[in-house]
Amino acid sequence: MKKKVKVKFLGFWSDFDDADNIFINILRERYEVELSEDPEYLFYSPLTDYFQYARYDCVRILFTGEPYSADYNSADYAIDFDEYCFGDRHMRYPMYLCQNQRSGPGTSRKPLTDQEADQVIAQKNRFCNFIYGHRTVDGNRERIYEAVSDYKHVDSIGCFMNNMPGGETAVFTGENATKQQYVRASKFTIAVESMCQKGFTTEKIKDALDAYSIPIYFGNPDVAREFNPGAFIDLNKFPTLEDGVEYIKKIDQDDGLYRKMLMEEEFTDPDYPQKKYEELKAFLYNIFDQDKEDAYRRTRWYQSYQYERMYKYASYHFNNWFLHGIYCFFNKLDLMRSARKSKKQN
Repeated sequence: MKKKVKVKFLGFWSDFDDADNIFINILRERYEVELSEDPEYLFYSPLTDYFQYARYDCVRILFTGEPYSADYNSADYAIDFDEYCFGDRHMRYPMYLCQNQRSGPGTSRKPLTDQEADQVIAQKNRFCNFIYGHRTVDGNRERIYEAVSDYKHVDSIGCFMNNMPGGETAVFTGENATKQQYVRASKFTIAVESMCQKGFTTEKIKDALDAYSIPIYFGNPDVAREFNPGAFIDLNKFPTLEDGVEYIKKIDQDDGLYRKMLMEEEFTDPDYPQKKYEELKAFLYNIFDQDKEDAYRRTRWYQSYQYERMYKYASYHFNNWFLHGIYCFFNKLDLMRSARKSKKQN
């Protein structure tokens, strides 16, 4: 007989399916899982429903693909992009490995043969795409777009810095998604993270690689530890942006070099996605195999109890629409000040 466990998901993205996702499907292989409003285990993300996790006194498991590091006074366990060891409480599982949100690991693209590479190249009718919905505080995304555009026209197909006829924009998600069609038609894709931080790698580089569009990447300085450096252009490795653009020109003007990059493996270790998926399963089973009381890791007494009370209070008052509106207003002012400061420094 399978062990019965009660779980809840809180704060995930809009199309996240509580009843059909990578976490619950892993658990169903081993346990009888019940979705419950009175959970024994809470999976939560910091994207929305701020602090509401504090209303649940059960075992808490944080998941995020955003640049948000775990607070282990509130989380018993964390699954995120950070690279560190913390007993059995932490696991690195970047967002790009969650492409299949329901079951199985993210896959590695198939290396092309010479003939297949020629077919892919023949279908390229765009030089480069830039598909984003917002600016970056440090301005790197904008600077890279402008530098590459000085060489050749770049199709900016997102709502940010859009330059398409009639304001045409790519659809990112859903049945009518068109983003990957644009990426597939482009020789290159500008893949710039919202911030440059060690370990923080999102789906941007993988979406381009999977569509056989060479990523022009800037972000995680250690990205080549996981992704094959022969398959993309890593702007982190060039002394200046101008040097990076010269290398882009070289690849663009040499069909042999471009074809060679298309034929490279996607990951440094082709089995990396499957290995990480098995690691995720082991991480979750370790949590759920224990007796519920033994699975707690956060301290729940003394000063930690006061900390919990503070966040429980915030979970009710921060989500008040008026107070949240005030917070968003001052947060926007702070972002604008940071952007101006970054612009002056550069």
